[in-house]
Amino acid sequence: LSKYRKAKRRLLKVTLATRLDLSTLALALCVIDSLLRAERVDKRVFKVVCTCCFYLCAKFNEMLVPATVKELRERLAQQFKIQPAIIAANEFHVYNNLSFALFRDPKELMPYYESVTTLYDEYVSDHPERVRHNSAAAA
Repeated sequence: LSKYRKAKRRLLKVTLATRLDLSTLALALCVIDSLLRAERVDKRVFKVVCTCCFYLCAKFNEMLVPATVKELRERLAQQFKIQPAIIAANEFHVYNNLSFALFRDPKELMPYYESVTTLYDEYVSDHPERVRHNSAAAA
């Protein structure tokens, strides 16, 4: 559970740094949770699975250009202290474990989205200077 919470915070940082939508993070957490519930994630590869899930969900949920995809993979690798090539090498395996299905019913996503917005609010109150900077750059 502590690894999951730590991963959520790291993924939020990547979401904000790459200016992705919070719904992408919510989708990724929903997908990660489904793999955890199905007992398809070993502790040793948890970080790799989290990064691959987020990477897949970002490509599914966002309109990304190739340069952004590369930047996203590099930021994920940096945040989770793994090599970008590991994400690329394991992406298909994780997608296979998801039965090639990333779409989730909005009702299934809502609890994750609420969790993400709460996490975002906490992050904003703890690091207002970082969030203002990202918001100003986006405007």
